[in-house]
Amino acid sequence: MKTGQRLLLGLGLGLVLTTAGASAADMGTAFTYQGFLEDGGGPVTATCDFEFILWDALAAGSKKGNSPQSASGVSVDDGLFTVAIDFGSGAFNGDARWLGIKVCCPTTACALETLDPRVELTPAPYTLRAWEGVGPPNALEVDTTTGFVGIGTTSPNAKLEVTGTIHSTSGGFKFPDGTVQSSAAIATVGTGARNPLQIALLRWYEANESGVTFNVGSSPGGVAFDGANIWVANLVSNTVTKLRASDGAVLGTFSVGIGPIGVAFDGANIWVVNALIWQRYFLFLRLPRLRRLRYDASLRS
Repeated sequence: MKTGQRLLLGLGLGLVLTTAGASAADMGTAFTYQGFLEDGGGPVTATCDFEFILWDALAAGSKKGNSPQSASGVSVDDGLFTVAIDFGSGAFNGDARWLGIKVCCPTTACALETLDPRVELTPAPYTLRAWEGVGPPNALEVDTTTGFVGIGTTSPNAKLEVTGTIHSTSGGFKFPDGTVQSSAAIATVGTGARNPLQIALLRWYEANESGVTFNVGSSPGGVAFDGANIWVANLVSNTVTKLRASDGAVLGTFSVGIGPIGVAFDGANIWVVNALIWQRYFLFLRLPRLRRLRYDASLRS
């Protein structure tokens, strides 16, 4: 039996969408194909067997999706027939597709015959809009193979990848541990949170925070802050102590000249003022001297 076929009413794709509501059901991936079958120039009326293969080219090419799909005992009435075909979730990704059809309408056993040419599958106008998503082309990209979603990108590499700014007007962002972040994080040092003004002014305390005492050398006489550490000049022990500002941990003790009474930081170096001390008849005479300590930036914490 020589047969021919043509597309009669087009093609409807069952997109994987979920409708809102408690009773919503997955639409699945099957679509309905309606065609017209003729034999020798006249329409066929018979019960026929079909086989459908999805291709990525008009000729040759590669099979796509769950091919082939068979439909047996299909009623063809005056040439018209309707079948449901399901090539699976990864069959349609926006690239061109062609439908290969084989048919046999047996009065007795017969072999499937390939119809030529293959049928190009073209989308209905509104399916184009659905594939784009909302907004301009490629505003929303859904990779049906990986399940990744892209906004502003056509090649998402995560469950959600956004090119641009994410704007949350309320609610914030929820993390895997169940916490919700609804505002920008602020720095914390010691026991309390600091606002940007306090940080800018290098004020590492809160108005209602109780005082904290850190141990240094003997008779501290000067102090400086380098942005991360506190430097204390110890008058009697002739040393400068380096403390971590966040918790007071001693990071180093440095020997300097006799009687350091002041310390300063210039952004690269620590400067120490020394007072030479002679004791005679309980009379102290202090003669100022200025020394510079090499500042090791690697010791900053």
